[in-house]
Amino acid sequence: MSVYAWISLVLAILTAAVMVGLLLVKIVRHRRAKTRAFRVAIYIAALGEIVSRSTLPGQDVEKWSADPAFRETLVDFLNFVDGAERQILVDLAQQLGLIEQLHRELTHGRRPLTRLKAAAELAEIAAPESRQYLRDALEDRSVEVRVSAAAGLSLIGDETDVAPVLAALEREDRWAAERMTDALVRFGASAVQVLSNHILIAGPELEPVPNHLPLAVRALGLIGDPRAEPALLHALTGQDAVLRIKAA
Repeated sequence: MSVYAWISLVLAILTAAVMVGLLLVKIVRHRRAKTRAFRVAIYIAALGEIVSRSTLPGQDVEKWSADPAFRETLVDFLNFVDGAERQILVDLAQQLGLIEQLHRELTHGRRPLTRLKAAAELAEIAAPESRQYLRDALEDRSVEVRVSAAAGLSLIGDETDVAPVLAALEREDRWAAERMTDALVRFGASAVQVLSNHILIAGPELEPVPNHLPLAVRALGLIGDPRAEPALLHALTGQDAVLRIKAA
């Protein structure tokens, strides 16, 4: 057999091996996706029953918290319920030890994606016991984690968390500061006093105005509480045109 024939044979074998490998990978991925979809269906049914009955399950569900499919399903459920229904799911997350697990992943995870997903899920669950974890995360090295932490604190809605989020906003660049402004708005009426004091003390008459002060004014206006009127009128006298526009 000639050299060219040998080369052709080797290439043919390699090509066949690659095709078989790709086929096997595709089969494995398909089976995993099918298995995951089956687990998600089970979790949807289970969470639906928990919400409808307002009763936490027994002790045979601890393994749920280790399954990413459950965590994603839980977060999806939380986006569609509120009040007592939401609280029962938050209680479930606490019962499963999910808050502590997510905190460990956030603080000790080596992969950025792992840490980011942990922060996002902590924020979506928004359990009161995670407040300190989220406040600590406002100083995380990752901007995405910091933004998620602000969002989670706003969902919990404790008035004492408004000032730390506002302080974090002052340290951020424009993109992250805009996202944290949205979080301040979600605090609602509980943020009015802190934001008003910040605007009155910050000195809108200064030129240039303090960092990101127009965003604090914007947040206060979007909340729409009449108690904000003195601070907004004060900001309306500022030297900066953008600040006056936001106040108006």
